[in-house]
Amino acid sequence: MKKQRLYLVHAQARYGENCYIPLSVGCLWAYARTFPEIAAAYEMCGFLYLKESIDQAIARLENPDLIGISHYIWNAEWNKQFAQAVKKKWPLCQIIVGGVQVTDESPRILEENPDFNFAIYGEGEGAFADFLKIHWRWGYTSDYRAVGSLIWRKQLRWKDPPQIVVNPRREFTDLAELRSPNIDGVFDALWSKEPRWQSLQESNRGCPFFCSFCAWGQAALTELRPFPIERVRNEIEWFGQHNVDYIDNADANYGILKRDIELAKDLAATKLKYGYPKTFRTSFAKNSNDTI
Repeated sequence: MKKQRLYLVHAQARYGENCYIPLSVGCLWAYARTFPEIAAAYEMCGFLYLKESIDQAIARLENPDLIGISHYIWNAEWNKQFAQAVKKKWPLCQIIVGGVQVTDESPRILEENPDFNFAIYGEGEGAFADFLKIHWRWGYTSDYRAVGSLIWRKQLRWKDPPQIVVNPRREFTDLAELRSPNIDGVFDALWSKEPRWQSLQESNRGCPFFCSFCAWGQAALTELRPFPIERVRNEIEWFGQHNVDYIDNADANYGILKRDIELAKDLAATKLKYGYPKTFRTSFAKNSNDTI
Protein backbone atom coordinates (compact mmCIF):
# COMPACT_ATOMS: atom_id res chain seq x y z
CA MET A 1 0.00 0.00 0.00
CA LYS A 2 1.24 3.50 -0.89
CA LYS A 3 2.41 5.55 2.06
CA GLN A 4 0.24 8.51 3.04
CA ARG A 5 2.00 11.85 2.66
CA LEU A 6 1.88 13.66 6.00
CA TYR A 7 2.67 17.31 6.76
CA LEU A 8 2.61 18.93 10.21
CA VAL A 9 1.92 22.64 10.70
CA HIS A 10 2.63 24.96 13.63
CA ALA A 11 2.35 28.43 12.09
CA GLN A 12 3.86 31.25 14.13
CA ALA A 13 5.42 34.68 13.73
CA ARG A 14 9.10 35.38 13.15
CA TYR A 15 10.79 37.42 15.89
CA GLY A 16 13.53 39.35 14.14
CA GLU A 17 15.85 36.59 12.95
CA ASN A 18 14.41 34.12 15.45
CA CYS A 19 11.84 31.41 14.77
CA TYR A 20 10.32 29.00 17.26
CA ILE A 21 11.05 25.32 16.74
CA PRO A 22 7.60 23.75 15.98
CA LEU A 23 7.70 21.79 19.24
CA SER A 24 4.02 20.85 19.52
CA VAL A 25 3.83 18.98 16.23
CA GLY A 26 7.39 17.72 16.60
CA CYS A 27 6.38 15.99 19.83
CA LEU A 28 3.47 14.32 18.02
CA TRP A 29 5.68 12.84 15.31
CA ALA A 30 8.55 11.94 17.64
CA TYR A 31 6.19 9.66 19.58
CA ALA A 32 4.05 8.43 16.66
CA ARG A 33 6.98 7.26 14.58
CA THR A 34 8.09 4.87 17.35
CA PHE A 35 5.24 2.58 16.27
CA PRO A 36 6.41 0.41 13.33
CA GLU A 37 2.99 0.36 11.68
CA ILE A 38 2.90 4.18 11.62
CA ALA A 39 6.46 4.51 10.33
CA ALA A 40 5.59 2.04 7.56
CA ALA A 41 2.30 3.71 6.61
CA TYR A 42 3.21 7.42 6.55
CA GLU A 43 5.81 9.49 4.75
CA MET A 44 6.65 12.50 6.90
CA CYS A 45 7.07 15.19 4.24
CA GLY A 46 7.94 18.19 6.39
CA PHE A 47 7.01 20.88 8.89
CA LEU A 48 5.43 24.26 8.14
CA TYR A 49 6.37 26.63 10.95
CA LEU A 50 5.85 30.21 9.70
CA LYS A 51 2.68 32.26 9.52
CA GLU A 52 3.56 33.36 6.00
CA SER A 53 1.18 34.10 3.13
CA ILE A 54 -1.27 31.31 2.40
CA ASP A 55 0.02 31.07 -1.17
CA GLN A 56 3.60 30.58 0.09
CA ALA A 57 2.47 27.91 2.54
CA ILE A 58 0.48 26.03 -0.10
CA ALA A 59 3.50 26.11 -2.41
CA ARG A 60 5.48 24.15 0.19
CA LEU A 61 3.10 21.20 -0.07
CA GLU A 62 3.24 18.41 -2.60
CA ASN A 63 0.20 16.16 -2.94
CA PRO A 64 -0.62 15.94 0.77
CA ASP A 65 -2.86 13.13 2.03
CA LEU A 66 -3.04 14.22 5.68
CA ILE A 67 -2.15 17.50 7.41
CA GLY A 68 -1.94 17.96 11.17
CA ILE A 69 -2.30 21.52 12.46
CA SER A 70 -1.47 23.02 15.86
CA HIS A 71 -4.42 25.31 16.62
CA TYR A 72 -3.86 28.23 19.02
CA ILE A 73 -5.29 31.73 19.39
CA TRP A 74 -2.29 33.30 17.60
CA ASN A 75 -2.72 31.21 14.46
CA ALA A 76 -6.37 30.08 14.49
CA GLU A 77 -7.58 32.45 11.76
CA TRP A 78 -4.56 31.67 9.60
CA ASN A 79 -5.21 27.94 10.07
CA LYS A 80 -8.78 28.32 8.84
CA GLN A 81 -7.67 30.13 5.68
CA PHE A 82 -4.89 27.61 5.13
CA ALA A 83 -7.29 24.66 5.49
CA GLN A 84 -9.70 26.25 3.03
CA ALA A 85 -6.91 26.71 0.49
CA VAL A 86 -5.74 23.10 0.97
CA LYS A 87 -9.24 21.77 0.38
CA LYS A 88 -9.62 23.89 -2.73
CA LYS A 89 -6.44 22.45 -4.28
CA TRP A 90 -6.56 18.92 -2.82
CA PRO A 91 -10.21 18.13 -1.92
CA LEU A 92 -9.40 14.62 -0.68
CA CYS A 93 -6.67 15.75 1.71
CA GLN A 94 -7.72 15.19 5.33
CA ILE A 95 -7.01 17.81 8.01
CA ILE A 96 -6.73 17.14 11.75
CA VAL A 97 -6.25 19.93 14.30
CA GLY A 98 -5.35 20.00 17.97
CA GLY A 99 -4.41 22.53 20.63
CA VAL A 100 -5.89 24.89 23.17
CA GLN A 101 -8.43 26.34 20.70
CA VAL A 102 -10.10 22.92 20.43
CA THR A 103 -12.78 23.02 23.11
CA ASP A 104 -12.71 19.96 25.37
CA GLU A 105 -15.42 17.37 24.80
CA SER A 106 -17.33 19.60 22.39
CA PRO A 107 -18.31 19.34 18.69
CA ARG A 108 -17.87 23.09 18.27
CA ILE A 109 -14.53 23.02 16.41
CA LEU A 110 -15.95 20.91 13.56
CA GLU A 111 -19.35 22.62 13.58
CA GLU A 112 -17.69 25.98 12.98
CA ASN A 113 -14.98 24.78 10.59
CA PRO A 114 -16.17 22.54 7.74
CA ASP A 115 -12.64 22.33 6.29
CA PHE A 116 -11.39 20.50 9.40
CA ASN A 117 -12.07 16.76 9.21
CA PHE A 118 -10.88 15.77 12.69
CA ALA A 119 -9.82 17.37 15.95
CA ILE A 120 -8.08 16.20 19.12
CA TYR A 121 -8.79 17.86 22.46
CA GLY A 122 -6.40 17.78 25.39
CA GLU A 123 -2.98 16.13 25.34
CA GLY A 124 -2.18 15.03 21.82
CA GLU A 125 0.66 12.53 21.51
CA GLY A 126 -1.20 9.35 22.42
CA ALA A 127 -4.43 10.30 20.66
CA PHE A 128 -2.61 11.31 17.48
CA ALA A 129 -0.72 8.01 17.36
CA ASP A 130 -3.97 6.07 17.93
CA PHE A 131 -5.60 8.06 15.12
CA LEU A 132 -2.78 7.38 12.67
CA LYS A 133 -2.93 3.64 13.33
CA ILE A 134 -6.58 3.52 12.25
CA HIS A 135 -6.63 6.25 9.62
CA TRP A 136 -4.10 4.79 7.18
CA ARG A 137 -6.16 1.65 6.58
CA TRP A 138 -9.39 3.19 5.38
CA GLY A 139 -8.97 6.96 5.39
CA TYR A 140 -12.02 9.03 6.21
CA THR A 141 -14.34 5.99 6.03
CA SER A 142 -12.73 4.45 9.12
CA ASP A 143 -14.55 3.92 12.40
CA TYR A 144 -12.71 6.06 14.94
CA ARG A 145 -14.68 5.19 18.08
CA ALA A 146 -11.59 3.60 19.65
CA VAL A 147 -9.53 6.83 19.45
CA GLY A 148 -9.87 8.66 22.74
CA SER A 149 -10.10 12.48 22.73
CA LEU A 150 -10.97 12.52 19.01
CA ILE A 151 -13.74 14.62 17.44
CA TRP A 152 -14.82 13.31 14.05
CA ARG A 153 -17.63 13.08 11.52
CA LYS A 154 -19.49 9.83 11.15
CA GLN A 155 -21.76 9.10 8.17
CA LEU A 156 -24.20 6.26 8.76
CA ARG A 157 -25.31 6.09 5.13
CA TRP A 158 -23.77 7.86 2.16
CA LYS A 159 -26.92 9.93 1.53
CA ASP A 160 -27.17 11.10 5.16
CA PRO A 161 -25.43 14.23 6.47
CA PRO A 162 -22.43 13.40 8.70
CA GLN A 163 -22.88 13.43 12.45
CA ILE A 164 -20.16 14.90 14.65
CA VAL A 165 -18.97 12.41 17.26
CA VAL A 166 -17.02 13.41 20.38
CA ASN A 167 -15.11 10.48 21.84
CA PRO A 168 -14.40 10.21 25.58
CA ARG A 169 -11.12 11.64 26.85
CA ARG A 170 -8.10 9.43 26.41
CA GLU A 171 -5.96 8.53 29.39
CA PHE A 172 -2.64 10.37 29.51
CA THR A 173 0.38 8.65 28.07
CA ASP A 174 3.15 8.06 30.60
CA LEU A 175 5.60 10.93 30.04
CA ALA A 176 8.48 8.47 30.26
CA GLU A 177 7.18 6.90 27.02
CA LEU A 178 7.16 10.15 25.06
CA ARG A 179 10.12 11.12 22.93
CA SER A 180 11.99 14.40 22.61
CA PRO A 181 11.93 15.63 18.98
CA ASN A 182 15.09 17.61 19.73
CA ILE A 183 17.19 14.71 21.00
CA ASP A 184 15.71 12.23 18.49
CA GLY A 185 16.69 14.34 15.47
CA VAL A 186 13.17 15.13 14.28
CA PHE A 187 14.20 18.73 13.58
CA ASP A 188 17.60 18.02 12.00
CA ALA A 189 16.38 18.87 8.47
CA LEU A 190 15.06 22.25 9.69
CA TRP A 191 18.24 23.49 11.30
CA SER A 192 19.87 24.99 8.22
CA LYS A 193 16.70 26.81 7.14
CA GLU A 194 16.89 29.67 9.68
CA PRO A 195 19.77 31.71 11.12
CA ARG A 196 18.48 31.56 14.70
CA TRP A 197 16.06 29.25 16.46
CA GLN A 198 14.35 29.58 19.82
CA SER A 199 12.41 26.90 21.63
CA LEU A 200 9.73 26.06 24.08
CA GLN A 201 10.73 23.62 26.81
CA GLU A 202 8.77 21.41 29.21
CA SER A 203 10.07 19.82 32.39
CA ASN A 204 6.62 18.86 33.67
CA ARG A 205 2.94 19.00 32.77
CA GLY A 206 -0.11 19.83 34.84
CA CYS A 207 -1.00 22.28 37.60
CA PRO A 208 -2.45 21.61 41.08
CA PHE A 209 -4.33 24.92 41.18
CA PHE A 210 -7.87 25.64 39.97
CA CYS A 211 -7.63 29.23 38.68
CA SER A 212 -10.78 29.73 36.59
CA PHE A 213 -9.10 32.16 34.17
CA CYS A 214 -6.42 29.68 33.09
CA ALA A 215 -6.41 26.80 30.60
CA TRP A 216 -4.43 24.75 33.11
CA GLY A 217 -7.14 25.16 35.76
CA GLN A 218 -9.27 22.18 34.81
CA ALA A 219 -9.74 18.87 36.55
CA ALA A 220 -8.04 16.83 33.81
CA LEU A 221 -4.77 18.72 34.23
CA THR A 222 -4.43 19.01 38.02
CA GLU A 223 -2.01 16.11 38.36
CA LEU A 224 1.58 17.34 38.29
CA ARG A 225 3.53 15.02 35.98
CA PRO A 226 7.30 15.52 35.70
CA PHE A 227 9.28 14.39 32.68
CA PRO A 228 12.22 12.11 33.52
CA ILE A 229 14.98 14.41 34.76
CA GLU A 230 17.61 12.89 32.46
CA ARG A 231 15.48 13.75 29.42
CA VAL A 232 15.20 17.37 30.61
CA ARG A 233 18.94 17.57 31.25
CA ASN A 234 19.74 16.09 27.85
CA GLU A 235 17.50 18.67 26.19
CA ILE A 236 19.28 21.50 28.04
CA GLU A 237 22.59 20.14 26.77
CA TRP A 238 21.10 19.94 23.26
CA PHE A 239 20.01 23.60 23.42
CA GLY A 240 23.57 24.59 24.28
CA GLN A 241 25.12 22.45 21.55
CA HIS A 242 22.75 23.87 18.92
CA ASN A 243 23.16 27.56 19.90
CA VAL A 244 19.50 28.00 20.91
CA ASP A 245 19.69 31.44 22.49
CA TYR A 246 16.16 31.81 23.90
CA ILE A 247 14.32 29.15 25.92
CA ASP A 248 10.64 29.71 26.72
CA ASN A 249 9.81 27.31 29.54
CA ALA A 250 6.21 26.08 29.32
CA ASP A 251 5.81 24.69 32.85
CA ALA A 252 2.82 26.11 34.71
CA ASN A 253 4.79 26.49 37.97
CA TYR A 254 8.56 26.53 37.57
CA GLY A 255 10.05 25.98 41.00
CA ILE A 256 7.16 23.94 42.38
CA LEU A 257 9.49 20.91 42.47
CA LYS A 258 12.74 20.92 44.44
CA ARG A 259 14.54 19.42 41.46
CA ASP A 260 13.99 22.69 39.57
CA ILE A 261 16.96 24.12 41.48
CA GLU A 262 19.16 21.46 39.93
CA LEU A 263 17.71 22.13 36.48
CA ALA A 264 18.43 25.84 36.90
CA LYS A 265 22.02 24.95 37.78
CA ASP A 266 22.18 22.79 34.65
CA LEU A 267 21.05 25.76 32.56
CA ALA A 268 23.75 27.96 34.07
CA ALA A 269 26.43 25.31 33.56
CA THR A 270 25.35 24.79 29.94
CA LYS A 271 25.56 28.55 29.31
CA LEU A 272 29.11 28.60 30.70
CA LYS A 273 30.06 25.60 28.57
CA TYR A 274 28.60 26.66 25.19
CA GLY A 275 27.58 30.32 25.55
CA TYR A 276 23.97 29.20 25.06
CA PRO A 277 21.13 29.40 25.96
CA LYS A 278 21.40 33.13 26.60
CA THR A 279 17.88 33.77 27.90
CA PHE A 280 15.48 31.65 29.95
CA ARG A 281 11.88 32.75 30.44
CA THR A 282 9.42 30.96 32.69
CA SER A 283 6.26 31.20 34.81
CA PHE A 284 7.13 30.75 38.46
CA ALA A 285 5.04 28.78 40.97
CA LYS A 286 2.08 30.75 42.30
CA ASN A 287 3.09 30.38 45.96
CA SER A 288 6.60 31.52 46.80
CA ASN A 289 8.83 29.10 48.68
CA ASP A 290 12.50 28.39 49.35
CA THR A 291 12.91 26.78 45.93
CA ILE A 292 11.58 29.88 44.16
